[in-house]
Amino acid sequence: MLHEAALVGGLLVAALGGIVERLILRRLGGAELAQVLVTLGLSFMIADVCLMVWTVIPSGSPHRARCAAPPRCWASASPRIAWPSASSR
Repeated sequence: MLHEAALVGGLLVAALGGIVERLILRRLGGAELAQVLVTLGLSFMIADVCLMVWTVIPSGSPHRARCAAPPRCWASASPRIAWPSASSR
């Protein structure tokens, strides 16, 4: 199962890269600085989405109310891996 997940993940990342290249970066042909800025901006946005979805927030944190919960449809998509939290170390 892990091999299939890695294969599908790799294919999805490749597809996302192709879409970004075709729709965004080609329009900025010759403007290297703009391409770098767009690429960095997209990577920051993707990293923030990953942090929103997979970050462990301590239950007593005052920031808990401001954090978005992952969509309910993701709960049944795949079994979750029980990663050790910061408090269990």
